[in-house]
Amino acid sequence: MIINEMTIKNFKQFLGEHTLRFANDPKKSVTVIYGANGRGKTSLYRAIMFCLYGEKRLAQDPDESSEELQLVNKVAVEKAGERESVEAFVQLEFVHNNEKFTLRRAASAIRASGAQHEQIGEVSLSSVSGGNSHIERDVVKVDEKINTILNKRVREYFLFDGEKIERLTRIDRSQKREIEIGIKNLLNIDQLTIAKEGFELLLRSMENQLRAKSTGAYQQEILKLQTKEQEIKKVVGDLDRFDSEIQSASVELKMVDQKLDGYKDIAVQLARRTEVQTILETSQKRQADLLGEMIVGNDDVGVLLVEEEILRVGKVIQEKIRRGELPSPIRELLVNKILEEGVCVCKTDLRGDPEKMRHILEWKNKVIDEKIEENLFQTYKNIGGATEFIQHKTKEVRELLQSYSTITEQIEQCEKNLKIISEQIGEQKVDDNIPLLEQTRNSTYEKKIRLEQSYTDGKNKLLRLQEELKIIKDSVAKLEKEESVR
Repeated sequence: MIINEMTIKNFKQFLGEHTLRFANDPKKSVTVIYGANGRGKTSLYRAIMFCLYGEKRLAQDPDESSEELQLVNKVAVEKAGERESVEAFVQLEFVHNNEKFTLRRAASAIRASGAQHEQIGEVSLSSVSGGNSHIERDVVKVDEKINTILNKRVREYFLFDGEKIERLTRIDRSQKREIEIGIKNLLNIDQLTIAKEGFELLLRSMENQLRAKSTGAYQQEILKLQTKEQEIKKVVGDLDRFDSEIQSASVELKMVDQKLDGYKDIAVQLARRTEVQTILETSQKRQADLLGEMIVGNDDVGVLLVEEEILRVGKVIQEKIRRGELPSPIRELLVNKILEEGVCVCKTDLRGDPEKMRHILEWKNKVIDEKIEENLFQTYKNIGGATEFIQHKTKEVRELLQSYSTITEQIEQCEKNLKIISEQIGEQKVDDNIPLLEQTRNSTYEKKIRLEQSYTDGKNKLLRLQEELKIIKDSVAKLEKEESVR
């Protein structure tokens, strides 16, 4: 079978109708389809498989139902509107044994209640040979004809993508498993496998009968043989399970890697966005804390409003003390001494200067009530404490306001940076759970490593058990010969 041309319409991510012509020149017979992950290479491979066999699923698809795999382009379905049917189809033109074929298989989808619902549509196979043409529309007959051209059981060993090539060239258990499955499908030996399992059951039954009729050492050896075979069977089962889980983990790792690869081009921007978002969240929390501190300190801030008046009163009292007007008792003793001696504290003789003596007498007569004087001194003392409090509170308020201003500017800058980063990322849909994807990949990788170690340990255990089984079988054969047991 040689495929010449493929036409697809509204299939997977291919909106509208597209035609792909394959090379058919004997000198240039290779067509290479390449592109980044998620660009549609596998979808083209899926389109071929769907057209030939009417199946949605591929071997590498994860364990999800066929209903969850959507073939019809989602954009086309959304544009059509609620409950409007959208058709998708794949058409292959190929040659087989000099006969030309055109195979067309369709699917349709509608959108209802917010979900996309699909169903497989009609199929037709037209052929031209020797000037005669024929069109077959019966799905059973079409499938039978395609099956004679390329048997469905071995389709994945004649039609496969890069992932299959990679697995077939890998020197490990996955390669052996692929080859084993391929050979079984190619030779169609399912019945032989069933027959082998039947013979094993018959052998177990005969061994049970021999054990029941035998005595002594032979009976014990038969029992040991059966026990060892059961141990081997269990280990083989464990190995199959480990192998299956390893393959599942490998598929999951590949899926996660494909998702992460899709973000490689914007990895720097994504990392920067996460960093800026963290700074923004921290800054917003700090801003809220500062605002709370300012609200709590509101009661004390009121004293700053009368700072100027407090300082003025303090200066007035301080000036009175400087001039000696306070305290009164001290001033009165000093004046009496000057009047009595007629000499000022600066040694100036006042007795010959009546004007100065008059001023001293006036100063003496300025009497302040002791209670008032006491209150003035207490006020002066309180003003000293208030001044220190005002200076401390002023510094604290300034620091709070400065911090609030700085953090507000930081928040505004973070918001600007996030906007710039969003513009750099563009319209590409970004999974907000990238850290979760990384976590999933790490845990899956660790699980795969553990499974591979368990598989290796199991293989070693199987080899040991097989050696022990051989020894037991030799012993049984020897006893059979001695006792003439057949």
